[in-house]
Amino acid sequence: MTAETSEKLLEYARRTIPSPVRRILKRLAWASGLSGMILPAAEKNVIRMMEVIVRRGDICADVGANLGMITRLLWRLAGPEGKIIAFEAHPVNAKRMSESFLDEKFENITVENLADSDGSSGRAKLYPGRGNRSEEWNIVGKDVDGNLRSAELEIPAVSLDSYFEKYRRLDFFKIDVEGAAGLALSGMRRILTSMRPKVIVEFHDEAEWAARTILHQCGYSLYDMHGRNIEADREIDRVYHCVALPLGMKFPIRTRT
Repeated sequence: MTAETSEKLLEYARRTIPSPVRRILKRLAWASGLSGMILPAAEKNVIRMMEVIVRRGDICADVGANLGMITRLLWRLAGPEGKIIAFEAHPVNAKRMSESFLDEKFENITVENLADSDGSSGRAKLYPGRGNRSEEWNIVGKDVDGNLRSAELEIPAVSLDSYFEKYRRLDFFKIDVEGAAGLALSGMRRILTSMRPKVIVEFHDEAEWAARTILHQCGYSLYDMHGRNIEADREIDRVYHCVALPLGMKFPIRTRT
């Protein structure tokens, strides 16, 4: 199966499989250790990439954490020496995730019910996604199909640069914010230029895709999950999942054993 086919299948699944069913499948995959068999190929590739580039002791941010599946993966990879900060805009999702990490073994996980934006305002309106799915709510005013939505909530917003102002080191970011990646990336330019974390971004639409130039401007190379370089000066069809690495860092070619 080609990378392009995998991306199309993932997008089809997101559009057609009911949200509760997808959540159950993901939970079953995580609990059984069979994520490679149950999850779509594109998401499996993202998990494999994280297993390669996230190291024990890393400080990681899960931006758009939903219910915390990737947060839990990052916790496992970074170990007790690491630290995980999970950002989730939807208050119900954030509450559920916080409750799932109450065990003291998760003491190095912090859950924040915040919208990650460009820092232009301390508040953000929250808009429902397609079918009112909790994992697709966003701060851009339309769903990922481009349909305009009406705001239903207002929550605190922060730029990542501001939130992590006192941090001296950040190692990895996963960004999946349902159309608002441009705002999140705009609000972390200092982090990108000074701390040089590795980043995986999910680009849902063309507006988000255009914001990939922020990563190029901050000195990053972009790749798809199979190592194809996404050059800054060439027009290229949107890639759903991209890994951004500081210039000079080689794309990883081996998975962790």
